[in-house]
Amino acid sequence: MKLPRAVQTLCKWTDTEASRYALSGVRIWRMAGRAYAEATDGRRFSRLEWESEGGAFTPKIIAGKGLAKAMRAVPKKQAVDMADYPNGVANVNGAEVPTIDGRYPKTDDLLEPERIGTVLRQFTPARLRELANQTLLKVGSQSVLVNSQYLADLADQADAVGAGTVTVKVSDPQSQVVCEGEGKGGVNMTAVIMPLAAD
Repeated sequence: MKLPRAVQTLCKWTDTEASRYALSGVRIWRMAGRAYAEATDGRRFSRLEWESEGGAFTPKIIAGKGLAKAMRAVPKKQAVDMADYPNGVANVNGAEVPTIDGRYPKTDDLLEPERIGTVLRQFTPARLRELANQTLLKVGSQSVLVNSQYLADLADQADAVGAGTVTVKVSDPQSQVVCEGEGKGGVNMTAVIMPLAAD
């Protein structure tokens, strides 16, 4: 399977301290001509999606740190290939990266239509970086308090997929923030950021 370079940005969205779920890796799979890669730390979640030829690829959780290191080692103009090995590793352009066993959260639940807000606004990656200095994200009539680092990482991911704008959808200040971007190279992103509790 060919991996877009933007998959490397997902490694920032993992959590190496989690014990209940296997959150220290990037979950990758393919079905019906589409490939997916996603990561979550329990407070935020991001999924990339792109066209991919080939048969079904059973979901595997690839160690985030190892995947990032293997992808950085591949020259920028060279494609990043990943193959699944049955002995607990994934082969990323010749580098063996461990896979992780364990439970993974039901991330599809976050993308159920009733959980996606209808108040929306579009932001450029540059504007997201500016907002990261404030932490209060204003979308239409709603203001949501979010972790500033999450907005900066969201902007980095939007740049990585080539999304000129990110559509942000909210319901209210206490509900999840859903962010969507369509990439120029055929890689689309969807992210969910949980709000911070207001003091």
